[in-house]
Amino acid sequence: MGEGGAGADADARLTSSPGATVVYVVFGNDSIDLSWIPSGAAEVLVVHNDGEARTSAEGAALDIVHLVPPGNLGFGAGVNLAAEHASRHRLLLVNPDTRLAPEHWTALTHDVDEDDVVTIPLIDDKGVMTYSVRPYPTPIVHLLGGFRVGRLAPRSSRLRASPALPTHEQAFALSTHWASGAALSLPIERFRRCGGFDPAFFLYYEDVDLCARMATAFSSMQVRLRSTTPGIHTVGASGRRSREVERIRLESAIEWSRRQRGLAWRVVERLLRGRLAGLRP
Repeated sequence: MGEGGAGADADARLTSSPGATVVYVVFGNDSIDLSWIPSGAAEVLVVHNDGEARTSAEGAALDIVHLVPPGNLGFGAGVNLAAEHASRHRLLLVNPDTRLAPEHWTALTHDVDEDDVVTIPLIDDKGVMTYSVRPYPTPIVHLLGGFRVGRLAPRSSRLRASPALPTHEQAFALSTHWASGAALSLPIERFRRCGGFDPAFFLYYEDVDLCARMATAFSSMQVRLRSTTPGIHTVGASGRRSREVERIRLESAIEWSRRQRGLAWRVVERLLRGRLAGLRP
């Protein structure tokens, strides 16, 4: 068992859903599709970071609660707010630009235990597979991402190979791999005991940081990538590709670099700070 709590976490594997709280953090979204969730199977918490509870929910008969914070909290802090109101065993995070099907509800909630962080395959709106699970970034990979080198080649190109659709369930140690928050199932008690998302990451890298901290607190945790038809994640649809969004992304990348140990990370941090300075007015 993980070091974080042996006795309380010795739960037997659950063969059916113990119930879940589904969280959407929205900003300027007109509607979200909840038809993938079985009627009565979940409570749904919608955090309106735009300050307006105007997003309509389309789908089955569900218990939906709308939360309107006093300002834009960012994604991670928005989820933390929802988690304060959650009453189910699992916390399901879904981006408002992610479209799912009923089979994804089963994949994210059934046959799971406290050691499991669960996700599913995702494709973008062009049908190209995206990464749901990735190794933690090395300094060079992090630097290339910070300078957006990947924009030189589309994800469908040979230079930037997309992941293959899994033909069977895959499991990775949470200490070596992190899972994207676009469609993610977490044990809520462990989420809370790790302090939830770190609000220092306003947007981007908050899921990387959370997975790393959960792995440190509970060494037995794993990421399970279920073998299902992929959900559809319209990458980048939740925010415009603007100078402001790029600045926020770089600030989060710098914060991640700052927390890592070693000379290589100090070099990466300095280079990213230089790029950030070039974006400021």
